Amino acid sequence: MIHASGLKGIEQNNKIKAVGPIQYGSVCGYIAAMVLTSSVIPEYSSVDVVRWFIDWMEPRFGEKGIGEKILKMPKFQWIVSLWKSKPEIRLGRFLECYAEALKEILSEFKVEVNLRVNGEWEELDLVLKSGRAVMLGTSLTDSGHFIVLTGIEIIGGVKLYNVIDSNGNWNSGYKDKGIYNRYEAAKLVAHCGRDKNA
Repeated sequence: MIHASGLKGIEQNNKIKAVGPIQYGSVCGYIAAMVLTSSVIPEYSSVDVVRWFIDWMEPRFGEKGIGEKILKMPKFQWIVSLWKSKPEIRLGRFLECYAEALKEILSEFKVEVNLRVNGEWEELDLVLKSGRAVMLGTSLTDSGHFIVLTGIEIIGGVKLYNVIDSNGNWNSGYKDKGIYNRYEAAKLVAHCGRDKNA
């Protein structure tokens, strides 16, 4: 079960007063990461924790945290070069950085964090069917958007993903701000893939 009830106050990203302007690194990603974390540590399902996470993950803000460690990792030098080239870029733009942050937060709980940048949908479905959740990078918005998938349902022969989306309901063009939604699998798959902004 994903504990996101404490996040109900964040149906719109602008309700989180971020520590700085967030461009190219999305509040939706920070929220999605904390939704996943709160399934293990329920206390992490608050707006204050999301604010802390942004500060902890982003080297350009506040106290030192995981962001500084990520910048020193040889495997992420391609991210570092992008990050250094544009001051507005945040580590929160990259799923790889969220995976490192979640590994650090959840390590004492013996929770395995797996990153698949070019995974297959069948693999994702197996994870969901096993009762685990998935943070997914999408192109549901022009600038990219992170959501959390929590399950699969078949209704009337149509495959749907159960989703926690901090923007609200993509099916309504985000007019409906409820964060618990079902997205048709075929439509969601069509809105995932390579980041056009990369």
